[in-house]
Amino acid sequence: MPLRNQLKNIIYKYMILSETIIVETFGNKKLKWYESLGYDIKKEKIEVKVKDLPLSVSNLVLVKCDYCGKEHERKFVDYNRIVGKSKSSKYACSRKCGVEKFNETNQTIIKSPHPLKGKKIDSKKLEEILDKRKKTNLEKFGVEHALQNIEIKEKFQKTHLEKWGETNFSKTEEFLIKQKITCLKNWGVIHQSQSKEIKDKIKKTNLEKWGVKSTLNIPKSNLTRRSIFESEDFRQDFEISKHPEYIKYLGESLSLFKCDSGHSFEIKYDNFKTRLTSNLPLCTICYPIDDLTSIKEKEILNFIENNYEGNIIPNYRDGLEIDIYLPELKIGFEFNGLWWHSDKYKSKSYHIDKLNYFKTKGIHIINIWEDDWTFRKEIVKSQIKNLLNLNPKIGARQCEVKEIKDAKIVKKFLNDNHIQGCVNSKVKIGLFHQNKIVGIMTFDQFEGRKKMKDCEWNLNRFCTLTNLNVIGGASKLLNFFIKKYKPSRIISYADKDWSKGQIYFKLGFSLVNETEPDYKYLVKDELIHKSRFRKSLTGLSESKLDIPKVWNCGKMKFEIKNPE
Repeated sequence: MPLRNQLKNIIYKYMILSETIIVETFGNKKLKWYESLGYDIKKEKIEVKVKDLPLSVSNLVLVKCDYCGKEHERKFVDYNRIVGKSKSSKYACSRKCGVEKFNETNQTIIKSPHPLKGKKIDSKKLEEILDKRKKTNLEKFGVEHALQNIEIKEKFQKTHLEKWGETNFSKTEEFLIKQKITCLKNWGVIHQSQSKEIKDKIKKTNLEKWGVKSTLNIPKSNLTRRSIFESEDFRQDFEISKHPEYIKYLGESLSLFKCDSGHSFEIKYDNFKTRLTSNLPLCTICYPIDDLTSIKEKEILNFIENNYEGNIIPNYRDGLEIDIYLPELKIGFEFNGLWWHSDKYKSKSYHIDKLNYFKTKGIHIINIWEDDWTFRKEIVKSQIKNLLNLNPKIGARQCEVKEIKDAKIVKKFLNDNHIQGCVNSKVKIGLFHQNKIVGIMTFDQFEGRKKMKDCEWNLNRFCTLTNLNVIGGASKLLNFFIKKYKPSRIISYADKDWSKGQIYFKLGFSLVNETEPDYKYLVKDELIHKSRFRKSLTGLSESKLDIPKVWNCGKMKFEIKNPE
């Protein structure tokens, strides 16, 4: 039987509910086909049996999903493409059903093991292969390995930077999350080393090979580790001796450094590496190792002390404690270390309870999250200075408003200047001062996951350039949007970790409601939105995800109707 007929038989068997469809003859390129099958093509419209349709027509047919049983219309050509490429010859109507189809297909595929799997390659044969590879690389690139070639290495890194924003995919958030999801599926934990099965296997292997449960119990192994760790080559590999503050090596993995304050300090290699990778100050005198106050909290305190001349009270207590309190402004800053403020140690309502407690005393609490300070420090500093009225000002009258079509420009500006970064938007409006973007406001048409009506909009992002306060900027941008798009309703959300919603009240919005605290997952020192771990992606219910949650203070929802 011809492949075309085989495919059509599959389609009719599994998917198509329509028996016939109406086809218009005017301008139809398939008339000769229909005429050859006995249809009267002189009519304006003809009723054609589905089995007689060419595979490439785009007419709608009624079909049924093989997984959820949902019936709906879809283009005939799209069904042919989906079923024709499917090994199971089944149709999935949505992404959710597609995941089920993918899992089902993978389970039915019998994978043949590689004939050489588990067999050792002859040492001479291996040497021949390696020598041949080196020779080819030397002839082509002048090096033994392709990535040793500077041009190839730069191209490799450039491609990864353009695609992932990192020089290697393994450094990206996507890779990390995929790794966690795979571990959760295979082992029920977010890292293999946490699995009891893996731990027992390691212990068993160590006992068989060395007679101990851990290689740390082997004196010879520890001596080797220490000699490598204390070698100059090892330190140079990790660039400790190339650091601009490095003075000299003192022995016992201890090095001498100079501080910006003028004194010198000693630091061990492991502490140096931890502080460097965590973006923390190195000086162990200014920031002692055994200090109970976190280094990052002390950094925030130092920043405020260097910029604000009013009274500052660290560890202020009035029933509950505030990390940093400015009594003249009635503002308190809370630094929230992610691990110690996760649900492992804090209740779901901990942060909102503290915010509401001090609200009754007229004190506005600002919650600064550890990952924001680590990865978005300049934006946080700018927001603090804005609260303290320290940023330089320009008037919106000095600025020009224009709609921006280039999504890349908007993405970069939001990522550089908004603490929540970029978001998808339909309308992007920019505020320009001397041809330079100083502010952006964006809109979409989604209220949560629900699509809004044609004239209804969601103001999903507004920010100005860091370390700049544009007086009247938000009002000018919003008025431009209202005049051009004539909305019947605009909504927006304010983050209670930072905002009291003052800007929305000034713009004429009304407070509709306040949402309950929401959470994100804590993955490798950063908060990741819970949608990245939904069951359709992980295959696991939320109760089986052994990942810490961090709860925020919730949001305020604002609305303005028929603005003029």
